[in-house]
Amino acid sequence: MIWFSFVVVMLFASQGWCYDPKNEPLYYKCRRDPTWRTVDYKECQELTGWYPQDKYWRDEDNTRAWLVDKYEDLPECLYKALDDAKMKYDWARCDESQKTELCEIKETKFMGHYYAKDQGQISTFANAFTEQEAYAVEALAQCIQEIMSREAPFYDDRAFGEDETEEAYGMYNEKGGNYCTYLQGLLQLYLPGVAATIYNVITHAVTNENWASEEGLKMIRPDKLGIRTAEFLDYKTTGKLGLHVDGGSVYSISVALNDEYEGGYFRLKGGDALFKVPTRGAIVFMSEREHAISDILGGERKVFVIELWEGEDVPVGLPRPTKEDFQVHKQQYLESDSSAVAETEDVSI
Repeated sequence: MIWFSFVVVMLFASQGWCYDPKNEPLYYKCRRDPTWRTVDYKECQELTGWYPQDKYWRDEDNTRAWLVDKYEDLPECLYKALDDAKMKYDWARCDESQKTELCEIKETKFMGHYYAKDQGQISTFANAFTEQEAYAVEALAQCIQEIMSREAPFYDDRAFGEDETEEAYGMYNEKGGNYCTYLQGLLQLYLPGVAATIYNVITHAVTNENWASEEGLKMIRPDKLGIRTAEFLDYKTTGKLGLHVDGGSVYSISVALNDEYEGGYFRLKGGDALFKVPTRGAIVFMSEREHAISDILGGERKVFVIELWEGEDVPVGLPRPTKEDFQVHKQQYLESDSSAVAETEDVSI
């Protein structure tokens, strides 16, 4: 059973992308270039309302210097991939023209909301990403694998389950798993437009009049939360993901990077409803609600998942930490860098 409700609404959130006809030229430019290299960075920040929650662990110059020292080819790899795509898909013409079909930025549209008290709720969106944003996420993941590593802490053949000896454990067994490339930290640095879009879509979901408060789960403004993890996930044929929670996070979003596969439906625990959004569409849900991905019956499923949590943005090379691990890492950094200043913020409302 596939559940869809085609309610078309212009995306207009109280925080995030605020579409206004007078801002159309800048809006188009900021969304066509997820790197914000060819636009005024501060103007795009002001338009989107997105600012990294990462004051304690780095400033932009320090992180760039670290990457140049350790992985100097990473930005070159990413920018070359994006420049090649710009020519391949003729996106270069969009620098001069904004109104052609080729250059049209399809507005993110609210598709529908599903809620069951004993299961949880989700909101679905079409066109959550532009073509350029979706391509950029996959390009960054590929460059991380190529330049940094296909091993921890940047990549993981991630099987789910607590006991490796149990029969259900394993990528293609009952618990399932996925091939994960971690993008947090690098996403904000190199693809700020993607981070801004993610916050906008989540904000629109949880401020929608249909979104319900759930007992025992916090409702917090997304712009007061940091990015705990940003993951490019790949599921092969016969892969799946058993019921689990994104424990320790507040909101999760899953953006479809393709839809050319069979099966692979998103579902909530105890529910019969199955969900699948088109390419570049998104599903937003409460992280602490149990959810799963059904068997991939054919093809390859690629998604981009971000979890927001009550804390600062997690830095490069620290894959999906617990709060305790994060505090240890943070303290070690502060002790090793006398110039670092710890700044914290109350994220509860």
